[in-house]
Amino acid sequence: MTPSRSATVPSPKWQTRKHDRFSINVPGILRVPQIRGGVYLITVLDVSKTGLRLSCPSPLPIDTQVEINFLRSRVFGATKYARPVDGGFNIGIEANGFETTPQPPPADELDLTVLIPKKSLGNAKM
Repeated sequence: MTPSRSATVPSPKWQTRKHDRFSINVPGILRVPQIRGGVYLITVLDVSKTGLRLSCPSPLPIDTQVEINFLRSRVFGATKYARPVDGGFNIGIEANGFETTPQPPPADELDLTVLIPKKSLGNAKM
């Protein structure tokens, strides 16, 4: 059975974003701790206060726990989506913590944008 053309289509996720996204193009390494050999060379495409979008050669299942290393930082989180793009995949990561060298300034809440040098942040996208 095919869906009806009059079926309700949910609003695109980008219309319900809580935080601005900042475009970057930074190489990194994604590691899946639960999988032996689960290491991928990636490019971080954008960063927001609580998440990342990256380019990866392989898809990962939703809710896979990951560690992303880039710009002397480690971000910990879980995958939220994997979409095929140009022979690879864009993967969305919802972060639940991070570490940097040197340590970030204390903050009351998670804010991944402090990891990126301000000159590297592109225009915000909503």
